[in-house]
Amino acid sequence: MTTSLMSLIRSAFPDLSEGMITAAVSSLDSRGILGGVAGALKSMMGAGGAELLGGRLAPFGKALVKFVTMPE
Repeated sequence: MTTSLMSLIRSAFPDLSEGMITAAVSSLDSRGILGGVAGALKSMMGAGGAELLGGRLAPFGKALVKFVTMPE
């Protein structure tokens, strides 16, 4: 099975348009949160590709995720 990152995001958030997703991912990319994902939204990946997405966060993005998921 192959899919794209755009397809995975649209499945998770069906109310978002492709344009909204592209704009959001581009914004996160430009702020150093994602590691160059915006250019690969429509690239095809195998079934295991989704499991590797966690590694695509930039160091700042990893720190942000750690911060927002810390228990109080």
